[in-house]
Amino acid sequence: MNKYSVLILLIFISLGLCACATTPYPLLVQTTQNTASELKSYCEINGIESSGTKEGYKLIIAGTKKLNADRAEAAYVDFDLAVLTYRLAIAEHQLEQSQERLKQSEAALAEAHKELDVYQKELKKLKLPMVESNL
Repeated sequence: MNKYSVLILLIFISLGLCACATTPYPLLVQTTQNTASELKSYCEINGIESSGTKEGYKLIIAGTKKLNADRAEAAYVDFDLAVLTYRLAIAEHQLEQSQERLKQSEAALAEAHKELDVYQKELKKLKLPMVESNL
């Protein structure tokens, strides 16, 4: 082996060690932090306030403090948990809205059935032939 081959080999080994020493956390933490912030903004814009959104905000603050203290792995955990907490708060809000729409639809259906009964009674009084309905 000549000295250039050894030098090239050492360069590749050092580059490999550098690659192993770096972690993917900086980009992962930044992406997760941005996602948590976007979900926080979405909740604020849409008026979603719950214990989940408050907990998510606390987790964002805690993650930011840990990130500033060069604890990227711990910050990632907090930001990821904040993302999950905000998503849960949004899902619960959507569930509440859907349940409210369901109640309104059921009330409207009950009212329609009452009206149908009234009309059927009137038809019987008039002794007109009733037409079958698909309702």
